[in-house]
Order: sequence, then structure tokens, then C-alpha cells
Amino acid sequence: MVKEKMFLKDVFITKLLKDVECRDYLASIIGAVLNIDSEYVLANLKLLDTEVNQNIHTKDQEVDIIVENEDMVVNIEINTLNTKQSRMKNNSYVAQLIIRQTFPGKLYDIKPIVQINVDCFDLYEKKEFIYHSVMMEEKYHLKRQDSNIDLYDINLDFLSELDYNQIRNLSEKDLKWLLYIFVCQDKKLKNNLYNKNRMMNKVEKKMENFMKEFDSLLYYNHDEFRASEIEELKQDAYKEGRKEGIEQGIEKGAKQNSIETAKKLLKMKVLTLEQIAESTDLTIQEIKKLKETCCKNIL
Repeated sequence: MVKEKMFLKDVFITKLLKDVECRDYLASIIGAVLNIDSEYVLANLKLLDTEVNQNIHTKDQEVDIIVENEDMVVNIEINTLNTKQSRMKNNSYVAQLIIRQTFPGKLYDIKPIVQINVDCFDLYEKKEFIYHSVMMEEKYHLKRQDSNIDLYDINLDFLSELDYNQIRNLSEKDLKWLLYIFVCQDKKLKNNLYNKNRMMNKVEKKMENFMKEFDSLLYYNHDEFRASEIEELKQDAYKEGRKEGIEQGIEKGAKQNSIETAKKLLKMKVLTLEQIAESTDLTIQEIKKLKETCCKNIL
């Protein structure tokens, strides 16, 4: 399922999509999101430098993937955690991709920016697979004619709830079919689904090799950012739990606070039981009981 170690999977998904041998797969994803021919995307695709360093405040930062053709610049971001820091990071990348195209005498010759966020969560909590955001007039819901930014948020968690047969009956060009490979943990089902498709068979083998080499992939220099994201989640959960705990009374507030914090962290699905216990001062047994009684749907 998508929940399993997803806080690390962004590493190899990014590496996979950057792999030159999987360029057709990357083009297929972009084509499916934008509803354009993947062969056209592939024929005109150019992988760009991922460093974002035009601004001193973004020095040494890297986007996950940037590609462009003659019509647009596409930024793909793999987002494991739904945090304010992560969202602001992605917004800053969009701004920087506009600035990178701005030169004297060519202020208005800027390619549209498309940011595709592959999220391991439901950003708007509407149980949709994909969300499309643009700059729009609020009252009349009219897109600004001068807007050149399109944001797509893909909810991988949506796929984890689908039955295998629902995926099997989809077209091989369908975005759900293309991305289901990231959430299906049953090797036999995955093989049955993709073994007759040359491109996906290649992707599946690449994924298996990446997973075998996973320890060596941890050179990916996002450890500090990931730690700060997890700390933000813990603090948010603590604040909400503390508020609810106080309402239960002073005497039981501390214990209730720990319980509510643990519930929030369990629902976020990013920490192990041991990490949650350490963060809340509850025992492993208490965390397991909470998971069984209050969070039955959490894997």
C-alpha cells in the first residue's frame, strides 16, 4: 500500500523519473496529466538542471524534476508530507522557474509553468484523484487570461483504495494505470498488470533494482528538510492534542494530551510506533491499542 515507507519512496520515484531509460514513462505521465500525446512530449522533452539558485535564499535547493519543450516548462515534485513548509517550497520553485526565463528585453517571452505534484495524501480532502489549480477570479471563477501557471495535485492515496480489477480495466494511457505501480505492493498482481507492456515492465524492473539499492540512495540530500517536516507534524499534532486534552480537565489533561497527539500522528501515517511512543511518552502497547481501537483503517 502507499502508506508503507512512503516518507522514503520519494527518493526512488524521483530517481526513476530522471532515469534516461524511463524517459518514455515520464513523457507518458506528463501526457496523461495534460491530455496531450505522449509521443509528442517524448520527442521534444529536455531535462533541465534541477538547481534553483538565482536567489540567495534558494541557494543549493533542488527541485525534483524539470523538463521543458518548445511550449512549456514542467516541474514534477514528489510530496510525502502535507506541511506548510513543503507547500511553500513548491510555490518558491514555480516563482524561480519564471525568474529563470526572465532576461532583459524578453520580459514577456515566458513559457507557461506546469507543476505536477505527486502527493502521498489528499491535499484538499475531497477524495479526488487529481486536482487542477489556476489563477482565477474568485466570484465568477474565470481564469486570468495572462496566467501562465497550472498546478496539478495527484492523490496517490486515492489509488491505494482502488481494487486491482478497477485498475486492470483501465486504458494503458490512463494516469491511474500508469501510477498504480507506486502503490501496489503485491508483486504477483503488479506483474500481471504490467508484464505485457514493454515500458512498464522496464519501469517495474528499475523499481526493483532501486529498492535493492535503497541504502545507497540515501545520499539524497533531503534529510534535514524531512526532519523539519516531521517535527512540524509533531508540533501541530501536539498543539491540537493539548487543546483537546485541556477540555477534558486539568487532572487528565496531560494523559489525554498524549493520547490525542498519538492519534494525530497515527493518522498522518509517517512515523513508526516507536517514534510515536517516544514523542508522546506513551508505551508501545498503548500506541498499539489506540491503533486497533481508534485507527482501524491505518496500515
